[in-house]
Amino acid sequence: MKNLKYWDSFLRKDSRFDGNVFTPQEIEKVYRPRDGLLFSKKTIRKELKGVREVDFWTTFTPDQIDVNISDKHIEKYFDDTLEKLAQNGVSQIRLDVAGYISKKPGTDCFLIPEAYQYIEEFSKKAKVKDIDVLVELHYHHEKILDVAERVKNYAYVYDFQLPPLILDGIFRGDAQNIENWLKIRPEKTYTVLDTHDGIGIIDSEDLLGNQSLPEEKKKEQDITRREQLIRKIHENTKGNSEKASGGNANNLDLYQVNTTFYDALGRDDGAYLLARAIQFFTPGIPQVYYTGLLTGENDVDILRYTQEGRDVNRHWYSKKEISQALEKQVVKDQLELIEFRNNHPAFDGSVFNYSLIDNHTLKFNWTNREHHAILIADLKKKNYKIEYSNDGKKYNV
Repeated sequence: MKNLKYWDSFLRKDSRFDGNVFTPQEIEKVYRPRDGLLFSKKTIRKELKGVREVDFWTTFTPDQIDVNISDKHIEKYFDDTLEKLAQNGVSQIRLDVAGYISKKPGTDCFLIPEAYQYIEEFSKKAKVKDIDVLVELHYHHEKILDVAERVKNYAYVYDFQLPPLILDGIFRGDAQNIENWLKIRPEKTYTVLDTHDGIGIIDSEDLLGNQSLPEEKKKEQDITRREQLIRKIHENTKGNSEKASGGNANNLDLYQVNTTFYDALGRDDGAYLLARAIQFFTPGIPQVYYTGLLTGENDVDILRYTQEGRDVNRHWYSKKEISQALEKQVVKDQLELIEFRNNHPAFDGSVFNYSLIDNHTLKFNWTNREHHAILIADLKKKNYKIEYSNDGKKYNV
């Protein structure tokens, strides 16, 4: 097997890292987002040499074998791929599950120093080719802030903290934790409410408590509010999110609640538009998932069929269903918000500020020369007001 050209391009259980292999005890320490075995057996066939079963690293699913980023063939493959993407005009790429890229015995293999270094070096390579990297990471916010600081000149990160903070704020009628996050969040981000994955609880769980409390008290409140947030989502979805999350279905990430954002808010149109307005006024590049665009509801039939938790938020729309969704007033209102965010010149400026009017009301203000756009968001009343300068267009927001 050793003479196979790409044998060391993929990680095996017996792979060596600086001369060392993982012991059984070290394997137990490896941080993973899901249950199940870390290694998967694959059948290797070689002409005249018979068949052999080999254990390969499969951090996520048995169908995804981990690559060896130190291997020269993998390095060349990535470099060639970047070059081809650049030649074809690609300007942005996503570095998926970047925290798991490096392996080292004695560590938990998640966002270890070698991973930080690789993310930074890869982002630099891409930037030289005029490609911006979007680093995808789900974890506690301190780690995300660290990564964002290191790659701020070359790459973006997702703001996965914002969606659960918005949900928690609307549920409790309290804007303070959103304001606290605005103070420290990274500058170069993609903002989301929903994605093809679930709502990341781990991303914000240490931001839910009162920041002014002593540390131990704050940790207790973080846990309490995390559980309250999850319970409220399950209640609003009539239990469907619970069926789709954690160990109740096949899930790549046990730390996410699988549901559409619209269902998480109990299909409350006003609350949903408020959440979207807050997202659009938060600095960053807004991303809207197709199910969220159409205010989709949880697809329990697909969940039963596939037993994949994330599929509850991946409805297969027919043309007729799309046409029907586009006739809903909440969808029309959301499209108006999107048009406003995309076109009003105030958002082209670099002057942004915010303030907490009272415990439940936030003010966002964008300014660009003579233009301005202001959002007053009341999380207790679950409504908002937008004021904006005249740019010659009429917006129904």
